[in-house]
Amino acid sequence: MESSSFDTPILFLIFNRPQTTEVVFKRIREVRPKHLFISADGPRQDRPDETRLCAEARNIITAIDWDCDVKTRYLENNLGCRIAVSSAISWFFDNVNEGIILEDDCVPDACFFHFTQSLLDYYRDDTRIMHIGGTNFQNGITRGTGSYYFSRLNHIWGWATWRRSWKKYDLVLSTYPEILERSVLSHVFYNRDMRNFWRKRFDLAYNNKIDTWDIQWQYAMTVNNGLSVIPNKNLVTNIGFHDAATHTHDGFHVLANIPTSPLNELQHPSLMIPNADADYYSFRKYFCPPKHKKLMHLLRRTVSNIRKSSTPL
Repeated sequence: MESSSFDTPILFLIFNRPQTTEVVFKRIREVRPKHLFISADGPRQDRPDETRLCAEARNIITAIDWDCDVKTRYLENNLGCRIAVSSAISWFFDNVNEGIILEDDCVPDACFFHFTQSLLDYYRDDTRIMHIGGTNFQNGITRGTGSYYFSRLNHIWGWATWRRSWKKYDLVLSTYPEILERSVLSHVFYNRDMRNFWRKRFDLAYNNKIDTWDIQWQYAMTVNNGLSVIPNKNLVTNIGFHDAATHTHDGFHVLANIPTSPLNELQHPSLMIPNADADYYSFRKYFCPPKHKKLMHLLRRTVSNIRKSSTPL
């Protein structure tokens, strides 16, 4: 592929994991984008090895060997996930009108880049669409007749959007009291369990009790009645489930290292309505599994930890 073939800007979010950063960077390098933005949070002072690890992750980017407009935003001090990521995306959209966002543990299939690029163009002026995702959590179930379906949920392990959508992002959820008073969540999430699940998470974000940025992005979609695009093939796999991760600690998680599949043909759905069955499936499989599933998962993890601790050095 020639260096001039991929025009869509890419934001690459990195931190303290040089090994996963290198894997994702190699995939970015294959598509050779014209415009690459790299943002890195700074090391935490209470982690002795983190200065070295952050430096190693940043050094990987020096391997850019194609014609590319590179912009970097390397923070000296650690801002945490909530501020570092949200401000990086805002910085990105201060410079571009649309683009792709990849974190340092989200490895895309080659099809992901052209899937998101095509749909950024196709839905550029359709304000109903706010998010184009790359992950699929349906375990091989095809939803609808197209290459993708529409969802009320936005999966953020490899995604794309426009400046017009990100303008609706509200880090502090300033409208949340009004949204509760008007019962807006009831009009978006008809299922009571889903509604209660998201209300609890919006409560945490509103009260600044969780260091994250993605709940606020889901909030922006929810209160603006937005839709996301979900491919009918999984185009991104998360390789970051391990002890060193900030949030994805659990290597036994049902969504860890899901294989990707190529999406060779782009066929648009005939109807632009959210697929309620798919959303509920994702909710029960990923966001809020039944109690017996949680217990089985806990058992597997406990057995694994016992085996690790009994392994001779």
